[in-house]
Amino acid sequence: MCTFIPKNSILPIKKTKKFKTVEDYQKYFGIAIYEGERIFAKDNTFLSYCSFDNIRQEKKGEVIIKITFELNEKKELYITIEEEGRKNIRVIEVNNNTIDCNENVEKRIEEAKNNVENDLQKKKNIEVKLELNNLINDINENKIIDKNQIDKIR
Repeated sequence: MCTFIPKNSILPIKKTKKFKTVEDYQKYFGIAIYEGERIFAKDNTFLSYCSFDNIRQEKKGEVIIKITFELNEKKELYITIEEEGRKNIRVIEVNNNTIDCNENVEKRIEEAKNNVENDLQKKKNIEVKLELNNLINDINENKIIDKNQIDKIR
């Protein structure tokens, strides 16, 4: 999960980020859009999902997808997804009826503050588990493991 438009941003705002494919010969790229303050997507408000099809099928990391979020003063959110180097573009409008009113935003901010320690601990546990899985995969693939990698997990 990554943040495109940070809290208290001045409107209008436009932010673009680039992503790479994560699988060899990936056929599509999907993004779920959430609004909220919490660390994990599941704890935020789901706004929309969009799928971006017909991308070039290459080795992972070779196809770059550029995603732009544009939020105007009327709280109309436009998302542009573009495959770099091709004219493969999709524009999505997220209905502003799904974007929360100020009362709900304040409630979510308070909820996020109350859960920050718990969320950070969960995030840390997940990161340690991923590092451990990566280490196990490296060992299984007979890659050289240095002492710093093992000490980092401890």
